[in-house]
Parts: sequence; C-alpha cells; structure tokens
Amino acid sequence: MSCSSSSSSPSSNLPKYDVFLSFRGEDTRKNFTSFLYDALCRKQIETFIDNNELRRGDEISPSLSKAIQDSSLSIIVFSQNYASSTWCLNELLEILEGMKTRGQIVLPVFYHVTPSDIRKQTGTYKKAFVEHEKRFKKSKDKVRNWRAALTQVANLSGWDFNQHDGTESEFVEKIANDVLKRLNHMSSSKRSRLWDPQDILNLFEKNIGGNVVESITLDLSQISDQLHLSHDVFMRLPGLKFLKFYNHQYYEGYNEKDTVQLDQGLELLPDELRYLHWHRYPLKSLPSNFNPDRLVELEMPYSNIEQLISKENKPLENLRRIDLSYSKHLTEAPNTSQVPNLQIMVVPSTSINELLPRLSRLDMRYCNNIESFPIMFCNLRSLYRLDLAGYSGVDKMLESLPISSLSSLCSLESLNVSECNLLLLPSALSYLSSLTSLDLSRNNFEILSLKPFSSLTSLMINYCERLQSLQDFPMPSRLENFQAHNCISLETLPIANVVFTGNWNSQQKFKFFNCFNLDDNARINIMEDARLRSQLMANNTQGTALTENYPGTRLSSHSVCFPGNEIPEWISDQNEGSSLIIDLPPNWYSNKFFGFITCIVATFEGNSYDSLFFVQWICKFIDHDDESHGILCHVDYETVGQPNSDHVLLATPHCDLFDIYEGGDDIYGDSNTSSLEKFSSCKKALFRFSVVDNELYTLPNCKTAESGRDGISNEEEEDPNLEPEIDDEHWNCSFGNCFSFLFQRWS
Repeated sequence: MSCSSSSSSPSSNLPKYDVFLSFRGEDTRKNFTSFLYDALCRKQIETFIDNNELRRGDEISPSLSKAIQDSSLSIIVFSQNYASSTWCLNELLEILEGMKTRGQIVLPVFYHVTPSDIRKQTGTYKKAFVEHEKRFKKSKDKVRNWRAALTQVANLSGWDFNQHDGTESEFVEKIANDVLKRLNHMSSSKRSRLWDPQDILNLFEKNIGGNVVESITLDLSQISDQLHLSHDVFMRLPGLKFLKFYNHQYYEGYNEKDTVQLDQGLELLPDELRYLHWHRYPLKSLPSNFNPDRLVELEMPYSNIEQLISKENKPLENLRRIDLSYSKHLTEAPNTSQVPNLQIMVVPSTSINELLPRLSRLDMRYCNNIESFPIMFCNLRSLYRLDLAGYSGVDKMLESLPISSLSSLCSLESLNVSECNLLLLPSALSYLSSLTSLDLSRNNFEILSLKPFSSLTSLMINYCERLQSLQDFPMPSRLENFQAHNCISLETLPIANVVFTGNWNSQQKFKFFNCFNLDDNARINIMEDARLRSQLMANNTQGTALTENYPGTRLSSHSVCFPGNEIPEWISDQNEGSSLIIDLPPNWYSNKFFGFITCIVATFEGNSYDSLFFVQWICKFIDHDDESHGILCHVDYETVGQPNSDHVLLATPHCDLFDIYEGGDDIYGDSNTSSLEKFSSCKKALFRFSVVDNELYTLPNCKTAESGRDGISNEEEEDPNLEPEIDDEHWNCSFGNCFSFLFQRWS
C-alpha cells in the first residue's frame, strides 16, 4: 500500500486510503505524527497525511473531506493544542460523520494528554474552549457539537501514551502493528496484501490472484535462489499500490548477490504505485512505459540507476521522498522542475547542481566529491533536517558561507556532521539559531566547548576517541539528551552547574558508556549534576503524583550512566544483595512525592548485547493482611556498541511512570497508573532490581553488583535555582548481596 499526502492544490480524484491521520500540526507534525506516519508506511499501510502547514479559514477543504470519506479508518492524535484549532475540530466532526454513516473505524491516540482531558475538556482543552465560546457567541451549536464530538471519541478504545511502559518509538510501533492487524482482518478475504515469500512466488510464477493484490512486501533474504522475473510481470498486477523488495539482513559491507533478475528488462511498473522500494534495483532507469504520477515515496538504495527522471517527463507533483543512497552510478539528481514538492532527498556522492526550495530534509551522507554547495543552499527556509555525515569537507563548506546566509537557515533544527574528520568545531555552527539537535560523533576533537549551543536539546559525541576534555556545557542549557558513548580518551568534564531553561517536564538522558578514562573529578561532576538535576526536576515539574490534576503535562524522568563501581556518597548505607524487606516510615507518601532515585552498579563483562536495555525495578508494598501490591518500573538505556565492565546506572523516574499491579507475583498482568496513595498506609516494602532486554528477558552475563535508592518530593515554593538541602533524618536499609537503599526527604 502506498503512503500519500495532500498537495498544495486539492485533487478531485483522490485514491482510496487505509488510514486518515488527524493531528495538530504545530504540536506533532515534526515529531510524533511524523514517526507514526513513517511506521505506518513501513507496514504497507496506505496513509493520508495533510502536508499543508498554512491552513486558511475554519472549514476543512473539499480534498480533505474526500480523503476522510475514502479512508477505511481514521487515527486522531490528541495533543495539548488539538482543541485550539477549529480546523481540527471540524475535521473531527467529518470523521465522526463517516463513523456514523459509513461505519468508518475511529481510533484515538492520547499523546501527552489523558482521555479525561478530552472527555471533560479540562486543562489546555478548557482554555481552548473558553476562547471558542468568546469567538462563536452567535454559533453556540457549533461549539456544543465540538464538545460532544470530543467526549464521544474520548470514550472510544485507542492508545494512551501515559499508559505505555516503554519508549516513544515502541509506542509508535505498537500502534502500527495494531492497525495492521485490524486492516488485515478487514481485508483477509481479499488477500490484497502479500508478505509471505511463498505466496509472492506463487503470484509471480503462477499468476494466482493478481487482480486483487494491492501490496507486495518481499524480504529478499528469505529467497534461497535467484528470482527471475519476466519483462511483463507487473502487467498482471494493475492495482498494485505498494511494492517493497528489501533485505532485512543487509548491512554496509555485506557481500550480497543480486537476488532479483530482470533478464529481459522491465516493460512497465503499475501506474497505481504510490510507494516503491527496490533494494539493488538492477536496471539503469525506470521503465519508459511507467507513469509515476501517483508516486509519493521512491526508495532504491544500492541501485544501478543512472538517471531517475528524464527531462522529457512531466513534473512529479506527488513525489515527496527520494532515497537513492549508495547508488554509485547516479549521474544527476532530480531538479526543481522535475519534483517541485519534494521534501526529503537522500542521494549518493553525485553532482548536485540545484537544491529544491521546498526540501524539509536533505540527506547527503558521504558526498565527498561535492566541492561546494549551490548558492540555493542558503535559501532552504523549509529545511529542518540536514545530514552531512561522512562529508570530510564540511568544515570548509560551512566556513565559506557568509554568516548572513547561515542565519537564513531559520528552520534548521537537526544537523548531523558525524564522521567528518573534524579537529575543531566550526564556529559557523553557533549561528544556526534554531538548531536543537546536533550529532558530532566519530570526529577527531581533542578539546570541545559546547558553551555557545544554548538552544540544543539533543547532543551526541559518540566515538570521539581522541576527545580528552569537555570544557563547557551549554550555558544556559536546554539540553535533555546527551550521549558520549565510547569516548575512550575523555578525562575531564565541567563542574555541575544546572542553569536549565528548557522543559523540566521532559525525559532527560546523560550517557557515558565505556568512557573508562574519566578522572575522579569527572565522575563526581556527573553525579553532582544528577543530584541537582533530580531535585530541580522534582521542584519544577508541573503536577504531583496525580497527573489527573495537571492534564497535558509530560511525565518527567532523568537517567545517567558512566563507568564505575561505586554508589555516590549522597546515597548512604550501601550494602550488597538482590532483595530486601524494609519498614516504611510514617507518612512516607504525600501529594508532593515525585518519585524514587535509583542507582545500581551493573557488570557487563563478556556481554555481547549492544542495543536497548532496561533497568527494571519492582517494589511490593505489604499491607496489614500480608497482601502484596506493587509497582513496576523500567528505565531505558540505549547503548552504542557493547558496554564493557562495571557501570553506574542512576535514574529518577516520575512516579506516574510506574505500573501499579494488584496482588500476587504476576507483575505482567493487569496494571494501571493510579496513584501510589493507596499504599500510603503500608508498613513494609520489598525491592528487587534486574537488567533486562527490550522483551523484558534478563540480560545474559550481566550482573547487578550494588544498588542505592533515594526518595524525593517536589517543593514548589522553593527557588528552583537553589541547591537542595538534605534533612538529617534518613531512612536507611540494607540489601542482602547487591543493593543498598536510601530514602531521604529533601527540604
């Protein structure tokens, strides 16, 4: 199935869609909704997304109304500002009309809002409707209809991010999988989607059921022999909209043979194609009889393509994404006149004479034969993501551009200049005022100052193996995600001084995996920063343990890791062991309770795991009747390469990130995120830690050597920039072999 988007001009002949995405652009267009759209496309789900950022008037356009009518189901992404858009609210009414009259399925996603926010119009939704009531005094029925529509959809079954125990990418993947199952169930009788290799081979060889096939997804690694296709193979598939030939086992440097053979060439491709992905496409060009007018995404990595679009072709106005990475025979990239609405372009080392003014993403990894960028580079005002990884001349290119030109890149938010052999940080980067994400990994810095980058929220310096000193963090800082994996020469880090101007309602991560050369002061600075940041997060985070009172807030957390084998001194009474029953102090829980600080020492020696893992901790509260009620929490740590030796892993998750389960040992049974207040009368608690993979299996060869824990509360009346003071009264307990526990009240 294809993935489609609206163009700037309405079309009177929109195709059928599987999914219509309704969302508030300013909230989620460049993050969550973009990730969800990509995930749906990868699952062969034909998805309509409106790419018009400038909407005029209150009423939705006829083209959008038609797209809703022609969709099997609608996904509504409710975010904090969804209700402030009358366009979104009218779109919602149109969707519900389809549910009523045509039986269309409607599925809500609650993203950093709760169903209660939508159902009762509280929080930011309440604020939005105050404005609507003022504006539409003479159209009270309109406002009442909007309110009723929100209430109706909030009662439908969907997905709640606040209820999800995992990362955002896992949440998106779950939604895509659920949608695919539902669509497969709806179309199982038609057999319109094929992904089983034998079914696809039968189709190609025996022409079984070709007329109803809309989607083919073939993993070439599952084919034992070469697949010889006839020149007219696609003539028997007139309705094919989604075609994907890929190899999930492929990696750079992999010695792969051409599995798909076109001995007689290829006469045509179906004109209905919206999505075309062909790994190692063997021909020099697309078939001359192919009309690609409907193509939205075209991906041909490692292909033999020399020229993608001939000059005789009329413009491909629907094409939004081109990926020709590692297609070394390409002689010329498409230009403005050929693909006027292109937003994403991934090209190999080739000649680029013109850049497309509407590009939002440009990927030019390893384009080392480009001596200079076109003048038009400075006019890409829609560009928000630029990938120049592996381009060894990037420093000269940036320095050659006038400062005024760099300042005109007003939308650029993400820049990747990893593996560019940089010895010094180009001063020109400091003029990119909108930059929020910067990747400097695998460069040759020895000393690095990050002071100028006060707008950054994400910074990566992984595998800078010559880096010895990190002199300054951004001041003031909005930094939420900092990764310095495998900086094996790194010795010194700046003194902790948390002057944070970003969003405390965020998930902050500071990772130093395999930075074995850190001196004692650097390790002290890491932990002191963690101590200050944890308490300031508690003091500044909106809300209490009951997020229902603070709708629309993000759930906060903070995690840190670095090589070491000692729990910091400010978490006292450190002992060894794996579990412990403790006596709870009186009144341990209050409405200012933020969460727990957890700290363990994990040993990774001999471990080959090099992906996402979690520190899982389980706490069981035991009541007067010896019944157990517990909480379950996972804190994710994503590695770049394999962690070695002992590492200190510290985390401060907000208590609303806990899953609460009732009774017994079935911690993976029914759970909810209700308040910890129900355990406030409990007198004892049992704690247990482990390190697990992304399927929650214990990591092999990984042992937890030591642990510490601390409880913190949020004191909103304090000056958020003051260093927290610690009371003299401590609650101390010891673990058997591995862990220590500390609960301290912060004043």
